[in-house]
Amino acid sequence: MAVVAGLALASAGPAVAAPLTAKPVPMLSIDASCAQFVSARGAFVQFRAFQRPDLVRWGYDGARYRRLSRTVVDWKSTLTFDIAGAEPGQYVPAERAALWIRVRRFRDAKGVVRTRWYDAHGGTGFARTPVTTLVAPTPPPSGLGS
Repeated sequence: MAVVAGLALASAGPAVAAPLTAKPVPMLSIDASCAQFVSARGAFVQFRAFQRPDLVRWGYDGARYRRLSRTVVDWKSTLTFDIAGAEPGQYVPAERAALWIRVRRFRDAKGVVRTRWYDAHGGTGFARTPVTTLVAPTPPPSGLGS
């Protein structure tokens, strides 16, 4: 009798419904990843400006990208930060930074598609982004804020 009951249960199939297959993550376009890269670059510029208030302008030497997969794109660029020179309108390069941003598209726990960027050097924020100092920081003129 137990053998018959076991066969009946085995032929009935699983008691729990099979999980639905997750929807695929839509492809990350270069345009969408570029917008994320521009946002990350702006955040890095602001980060450097807080660390060195004497930096007055910045520029970048092109940007290159490499698609790693359908949902991951790496962006690399070299940024140069300038300080004011001795005369008005004169600028002196003070820092150079190698920016490496990874943009990733994924589906979160609730199934919502998200696109995020992060510093591909690792660490928290831009802590590991290499910055080369070309000119030592200049202290603010005395008398400001007193």
